[in-house]
Amino acid sequence: MRKLGWFLALAVIAGTLLVLLVPKKTVRNLYYYVKYVIGTKAEPGTTEPVIAAFDRVNGEFKFTSDSFQYINYRVLNSGIKRSKESGGIKNGKPLFITVEMWNNNISENPLQSIVSGEYDNVINTFCADFSGMKQPVFIRWNPEMEVHAEVHPWQQQSPILYNQAFQYFAARCRKLIPGVKIVWSTAGYPGVLDYFPKEDFIDYVSVTLGSESERSTKAFPDYKSASEEIVKKIHRMRFIDKPVLILAKTKVAKGDSLDIALVKAQAYLKENSAAIFQTAKTSGEKAAAKEESKGLRIGTYDPDQKLSGIKEVSTEHIFINWHDMQDGSYERQIREIINRKHDIVVTMEPWRESNVKPDSNVLISVTKGRYDKYFKMLFNVLSQTDQTVYLRWIHEMEIPVTRYPWQSQPPVNYIKAFRYFASFRKPENKNIKLVWGPAGDRGLQDFWPGDDVVDYISIAIYGLPDKNITDHKRQESFKSIFNRKNNRMRLFNKPIFIAEFGIKGPDDFQRQWLLAAAETIKANPQIKGVCYFNMVDSPKAWGDIEAPVWKISPETYQVFINALKQNTRSTAAARD
Repeated sequence: MRKLGWFLALAVIAGTLLVLLVPKKTVRNLYYYVKYVIGTKAEPGTTEPVIAAFDRVNGEFKFTSDSFQYINYRVLNSGIKRSKESGGIKNGKPLFITVEMWNNNISENPLQSIVSGEYDNVINTFCADFSGMKQPVFIRWNPEMEVHAEVHPWQQQSPILYNQAFQYFAARCRKLIPGVKIVWSTAGYPGVLDYFPKEDFIDYVSVTLGSESERSTKAFPDYKSASEEIVKKIHRMRFIDKPVLILAKTKVAKGDSLDIALVKAQAYLKENSAAIFQTAKTSGEKAAAKEESKGLRIGTYDPDQKLSGIKEVSTEHIFINWHDMQDGSYERQIREIINRKHDIVVTMEPWRESNVKPDSNVLISVTKGRYDKYFKMLFNVLSQTDQTVYLRWIHEMEIPVTRYPWQSQPPVNYIKAFRYFASFRKPENKNIKLVWGPAGDRGLQDFWPGDDVVDYISIAIYGLPDKNITDHKRQESFKSIFNRKNNRMRLFNKPIFIAEFGIKGPDDFQRQWLLAAAETIKANPQIKGVCYFNMVDSPKAWGDIEAPVWKISPETYQVFINALKQNTRSTAAARD
């Protein structure tokens, strides 16, 4: 027993040192290698069957149970393994082939190895088996890539790298297997469009109900029913004009059978087709060229008026809610900014109505006309100035929390409420620019309200990546945050206004962070404006830790402004 105790103690110490001293990515790769390459899951598993296909043209599901024969492959750079369950290939039925590509070397990223051509020989061997098939061949490759889980080694990877690897594999398969159908096989998880590899490389899209990857993580709330899961996953594919295949096992149904869930989902999708699919169309026009003459707008959210007096500051940001509308203070704030000859960013927050119970269904209440009087008052005041007004409405909706009553709500309700609000802007209100304001997080594309009601997109950039982190030195760079969030905007041809950004820490640290931020801003001409958040954050939003202080000195903000001015935007753009 004593020897066993010593052995267990040494194992715990070794495990602790492994976690502390070895890079996290190497630990993950070792885990995958043990579990899947030499462990119990060395053989590929079975694929959930395709139970239906969604046709967005008529908004209906076509039931496809037992329409395919399924084959599963695990492709290593040393060879190919086929699932034992697949059996022999029969003539007639289309083949639905799942391909998982792994790497024998635990230090190598399988996606990077694919792009580098290290898998070309095994891909050629794999494709040769199907090049002469008479029946249709469908191939789904490295599925469920978007889920933040540790089920597959291609998860938690760069979306850009995944897309490069997908396109590389798809292009090679199409060359070697005439008529092959490439399936972009997702779980249908929030943020899935971050990994969208372009329509040219795919023939079908698939989503999986109750996937192993989703069951392993709790980052987003679970679905209340199978019909809700189907609706949300179809909604997340709204920008992709391809048929959507639904994969599932019958045991994933919640409440109803899958057949009944599909019927319910179909009825909802048909009823809300305009909000879901018609709003997903984009004009393809380039971002607001006529606004370019004003140059980069430099602004602040600065209630204490510490930064707004700086000569180069041309824009001021204010937040208003129902209470401000009721007591008239919103009009005073707006007129004070107008008198300073500044443009205005107005973030309109539909809550905090005096002497009224909080409205948990605020989005539905908006579309029912409950708040029309406030909208009329607001647009009336904003239309009485020639200053440009950037009107930001129901912002940060995609974050899966309930800080605001319009968060964690059905995307369809959000889209309808945004469009209803936009209808109060009249054609003559040319100074009022409508701003769609996600935080820039996963799943923001679900809430896109339509090209015709958005003039600008705003995002927020704060250095703290996590509410459990208090060390200012562990903050993310402006560039890193912007690049990640900007990738999520690539479906929309709209200019960007960074309505909020901030950094905490000592003055010298803030200056260095802001100087680096200035370089990123100059290198991205789609950024048309920035507003520094010169306040302490809301304590209620930070739980048990002290709310971060984003405040900076006027001298530090001037250093940032000077850095923006050092090279012209056109020069920076030409250099890139």
